[in-house]
Amino acid sequence: MMTVDHSKQPDGILSVTVTSLLQRRGKDTEITIRDHTLSLLTCDTDREFHLSPGIYEVSVLNDSGEKLEKIVVINPNKLTTLELNLKSPESIDIHLKDEDFQVWKKNDIYSLKSTSLALHTASEGLEITRLDNQMIVRHTGEMREVSTITVLCNEVLQQFSLPLSNGTHHRSVFCHLLIADTLKDPGKPRVRLSQGRTVSSAMERLYEGNRVLNAAKIAEQSLKYLTTAVEDPTGVLIGAIALFKTDRLTDSIEWLELFNRKYEWLPDGKILLACLISDEDPMRSIDLAVAASAQTILYRDTFSMLLNFLRQWPDKKSEPRNSALKHLGRISPYVNWKSTYLSYTLPQKTLEQR
Repeated sequence: MMTVDHSKQPDGILSVTVTSLLQRRGKDTEITIRDHTLSLLTCDTDREFHLSPGIYEVSVLNDSGEKLEKIVVINPNKLTTLELNLKSPESIDIHLKDEDFQVWKKNDIYSLKSTSLALHTASEGLEITRLDNQMIVRHTGEMREVSTITVLCNEVLQQFSLPLSNGTHHRSVFCHLLIADTLKDPGKPRVRLSQGRTVSSAMERLYEGNRVLNAAKIAEQSLKYLTTAVEDPTGVLIGAIALFKTDRLTDSIEWLELFNRKYEWLPDGKILLACLISDEDPMRSIDLAVAASAQTILYRDTFSMLLNFLRQWPDKKSEPRNSALKHLGRISPYVNWKSTYLSYTLPQKTLEQR
């Protein structure tokens, strides 16, 4: 008779090395491990795991906000090493020089090859170049308001708010306008941050991928960094929105107050602060909301927050509130609610007046 040894095999060890530019150079990056049935075993920041022999899926979010998966085999009494390079690929704009850009002037014609997208109008001071199927846009002058760009695509005029600034980070003045190639929105224009804006770009992609909590975790470590050591005010805002949505922004009200004083031209911070202090300081909150409504808003979600804030304001007879609500109400029916950055269609007469 054959004897079956039911004794448990000794564990093996999985040692993981993470290379990243985010979350303290990867030290705070969470690693998820699942067994062969895809049952979750662990999700933490450890780098060494004692596992029973078998096949495992190791997954992590890379610096582009995308899920990276690896399959490993663990043998008894053996050390298995796994190296995870989470750095984003080189941004396509990294080799651009000042002379590659042209200041946009009225009646200049810019279009993208093999697409129906053409530039119609743009804010003063924008500089533009074309690269592959994208327009690379930057702003290097003093910021007085959120920059916008209006494009003609498939006979429809669309205005986009642009996440640009004259920040100190070399790429904080860059964003991309491109034609989406996703199955959800094929052939539609969209705006994205340059991947050279490493931290902000990662938060953007996590946020757009409905990984708001992951974006908030990066934001917790990055708010001060992106407004002091490296200035990227339009990029850091998406992290602030993620913190607001996960009820974590209250701990950073002091930072938000400083942000609004430093970047008065950006209304989105005022909107977040108004929502946070509406119970304890209602009069100041409505003043902030009304002031923000008179400026060009950058993000779709802060526009939505402001609209809801004004609609729910208890004093329905308030003239400032009603005027602000009326102004936003003219825009809201035409907003593209799938766009991260505020975008809405313009009436056909705008095209006829060109």
